[in-house]
Amino acid sequence: MKKTIFKSILFCFLIQCIIGCKKEKTGESICNGDSENIIGSYEGKQKVFIGPVNLVALGLVPELNDVLLNSNLSGNNIAMSFSLLNLSVTADLNKVSNNVLTLDSIIFENRSIEISTGLDPPIDYVELWNLRAGGTVKFNCDNTITTELVIKSCSTSVASLDTFTNLINLNDKNVRLVGTFTKK
Repeated sequence: MKKTIFKSILFCFLIQCIIGCKKEKTGESICNGDSENIIGSYEGKQKVFIGPVNLVALGLVPELNDVLLNSNLSGNNIAMSFSLLNLSVTADLNKVSNNVLTLDSIIFENRSIEISTGLDPPIDYVELWNLRAGGTVKFNCDNTITTELVIKSCSTSVASLDTFTNLINLNDKNVRLVGTFTKK
């Protein structure tokens, strides 16, 4: 009986050691370990999509010029500042998979953002407020970055845009900003 209890305790101890000592998986390195190369300033353009429809390709809105600045934060975090939206997004570099980084949620409650569209009035600028978004960044490892910001919820100053109506509320409309950036 004592041998059985002792064997059971020894077995449980070994299992605990195996499980407890297992190294926690961290994210992959970016661009084969050259992640310091992603820090810096990038210039690019953003395209606006509603669902699968590219509004730039339809000629409804122009490509929007943008500057992206990547900065190191404490630990393994990165901050990405988009000049177009005048916002900074953070992410944990331990959460990279296939050179794609998922961004932390963007929440801009009780704050508005104005975006110049380059169009004629009445849509020469768009005002966004109560923005909630998420997205990803793909590091292409050739000094280029591709971003995708997906708007979860947001109110706008645009009632309609050609065939797209009811754009005052962007909730559940799958509005996305897709950007391509090149390191300066």
